[in-house]
Amino acid sequence: MHSKAWRTLPAAFLGAAFLVALGAGPSLAAREFPSPWTAAQVDSLRAAHAGAHALVLLSQANISVAFDSRANCLRGELTRFSDVIILDNVQLAEQGTVVVVDSPLLELKDFTATVIPRGRGEPERHSRGSLDWSAFAPRGAGTYSLDEEISYASVPGLHSGDRLQTVATYRFTGHHGLLPETMAGGLAPTARCRYEVLLPRGYDLAWTAQGDSSLLGRLGKGVDEGDDGTRHAWQLDDLPPAPRDADAAASRGRVTVIPHVSRADVAPATGTFAVGPDWASIAIGYRARVVEAVAPTPEITDLARRATADCATDFARIDALYGWVQANTRYLGLYKGLSGIIPEPADNVLHDGYGDCKGLGVLLIALLRAVDIEAWPVLVRTGHLGPLAEDVPNPIQFNHFIVWANDGGDGLWLDATLEGCPAGVIYPQDAASPVLSTRPGHEGLATIPPASWSSGSLQYAVSGEITAGRSLRVAIELAADGIAGVMLRDLGAHRTDAELAELRRRWLCPATLAMGAVGGATDAGATSHDKVAWRLDANTSRPLPGNGGATFLPRTLPGLPGLTPELRPEALQDRDEEWTIGLPASWQVQPDSMQVASGPVSWERRVWQDGQALKLTRRIRWDRPALLGMSPAARRALWDGALMRIREDERGFITINGSKY
Repeated sequence: MHSKAWRTLPAAFLGAAFLVALGAGPSLAAREFPSPWTAAQVDSLRAAHAGAHALVLLSQANISVAFDSRANCLRGELTRFSDVIILDNVQLAEQGTVVVVDSPLLELKDFTATVIPRGRGEPERHSRGSLDWSAFAPRGAGTYSLDEEISYASVPGLHSGDRLQTVATYRFTGHHGLLPETMAGGLAPTARCRYEVLLPRGYDLAWTAQGDSSLLGRLGKGVDEGDDGTRHAWQLDDLPPAPRDADAAASRGRVTVIPHVSRADVAPATGTFAVGPDWASIAIGYRARVVEAVAPTPEITDLARRATADCATDFARIDALYGWVQANTRYLGLYKGLSGIIPEPADNVLHDGYGDCKGLGVLLIALLRAVDIEAWPVLVRTGHLGPLAEDVPNPIQFNHFIVWANDGGDGLWLDATLEGCPAGVIYPQDAASPVLSTRPGHEGLATIPPASWSSGSLQYAVSGEITAGRSLRVAIELAADGIAGVMLRDLGAHRTDAELAELRRRWLCPATLAMGAVGGATDAGATSHDKVAWRLDANTSRPLPGNGGATFLPRTLPGLPGLTPELRPEALQDRDEEWTIGLPASWQVQPDSMQVASGPVSWERRVWQDGQALKLTRRIRWDRPALLGMSPAARRALWDGALMRIREDERGFITINGSKY
């Protein structure tokens, strides 16, 4: 086991049903509510949490599955139990709102809600049909689930002091593996979280857990052999409420159990990728399921040959076809049935003119293969989800699809969903974790070379003046090239002038001073290889701080990298910064410098006076391959040492003497 951050996957690859499955948690059928508490224990827990708005006595998810050889997937039954005491009216509406999903992944069988009043009458049981449900289909980020429905309802008759028990039962169909389970306190403290997996004999289960290190040490795991098979159970007691302001990728207050069911007697060549014993088997199984989708048709072949007629090299052919897909298709995912997992045929994508990451990817592969360029699918876990649990070959962890193409060298990595991106350059978040290669002879986890995702840098230029009245007027220019330029261009793509102005203000207007933007411009560059430049003019709304004969200017005007203990290499960019700020006559800058070189980071700042101008240079360089090779403990040591010291120092002020008050 090991501890890493976890985040619920988006719908981009697996389908939006999976979002709700993780949020609600998987479950197994049970005919009676499995409360572990006696009446006396409930009273004791209620008294111990008297200051809370609500208390979750139990959040339990059970799942019973077996492999269906005809459908090449896991099938079974899931049930989720929840037992909540409402301690006051603050969370009454939230805790009394119940949610269910109905989809090909989770087919809703039954739902019940029971209100156990405190000190007034008998329990009141509500069936699925007796509640007033509102429903919607999941959508967002260019994806739409056509055969999935999320419903919510308010349980009537619930008052402060009451206890609400709910049971939701589903048929589970898992073509991409067994669902993880996140154990967290939610809005309220939780007395017990439990996750149970029941497997028939002859199945193996591997697992790991990621999340809050303070909770991982308390996670209990048990195995029980019975007549009905092997029951695996994980349990956490006494969970605090999850932080409301926590970043989505943060792990505070929660632990996620990531299980994987395998069967040694299932051949991956049959197209099974839900229960492979290792990553290579998963890759072979997935490749077999998409082989027909990537086949070039005569129409695709004719198009590819025409688009590459003037190309003399494999790289030129790859670049031309990649550019054609970028210019002639758009990102849109319409999920129905298995289309959230298995891509549409390339010919369908060509005729529709749109597709999700899988659809655009298979069209690109078919075009490349039509001109004899070897190309294969690659499954990716994007960086905002946290790292891949490498020791558990559960493909449900992946949420994105890109392409590897043979250029005659080491190969090119291509993300067909990107706009204005040159061949062989991908976003850093695509390379945050090892990817799953399906290329014959290279099946399994692979690392994308940093040269494909870490090129480019940010260059800041700050010019302006400090007036005798201690007002600051500056023009801040940001130029970005390489992948940094591609990302900056994409950030500003398809926006109105007003939206671009707001982006410039948020990116460039100093957060360390009260300043207002008075103008700016954006140069998107003529081609995908040009440098992108943004400019912002800003003035302070009040005089700079001072004391006696000294004026203080923050050492930071353009924002510095958002450093965190995780030190994600894909989020760090090299930086060059130059300031030239004019000063009133006789004002003198107090020289200032910092230079830190610690392993994979080199950070230098120098402040001096040149004539009647304040000058500053800042240089930041990251050795990303070295960061990738560091253990989490080593990255944390770098953070606790050099980077914390740098961050605190950069929060200081430049002192300018000679001002009068």
